[in-house]
Amino acid sequence: MQSLYAPFIIPQAPVSSPKTLTFGIDELDNLLGALEPSDFIVLHGSQMCHDLSELLCVRSQLPCAEGGLDSSVVFIDGGNLFDPYLISENARLVGLESEQTLRNIWISRAFTSYQLVSLITERLRPFLDQKKSRFVVISDIAALFCDSDIGMFEAKRIFNRVTLFLWNLAKERDIILQ
Repeated sequence: MQSLYAPFIIPQAPVSSPKTLTFGIDELDNLLGALEPSDFIVLHGSQMCHDLSELLCVRSQLPCAEGGLDSSVVFIDGGNLFDPYLISENARLVGLESEQTLRNIWISRAFTSYQLVSLITERLRPFLDQKKSRFVVISDIAALFCDSDIGMFEAKRIFNRVTLFLWNLAKERDIILQ
């Protein structure tokens, strides 16, 4: 006799391999899985997206066995959003020392789309060579391209070029880029 009910399967939490990064939030990890090298991910929407980015900045510093990358972070701040207090709080929550966690995040700010393009296309690659970071965040990347001083055609052209550059960089360097 056949059962009318299909077996109920509970999704397993992703097993982190030595090169993956997890959110450390069971629901997100079950839904999205672990982030892997060469991933180019985009979080867009509410303040929660930025909060998750900063959580990943902390979690990337955890040992690989704990869902981290055992790596420093490069944070290019396109929206002047970086919050050291949130980083410190997240560090305490995962058992890391706040000051050391902040020292392991290399921050650069851009105030115009042209500064952002320069940071990404000219300076990011050599900096990654020097620091060996395996996680890069570009915060609020689209906001600087919405400036009224830049025409729509120019903004689209440059934004598309930068996005393609970042996608290629993630693949080439085997890093996670968000």
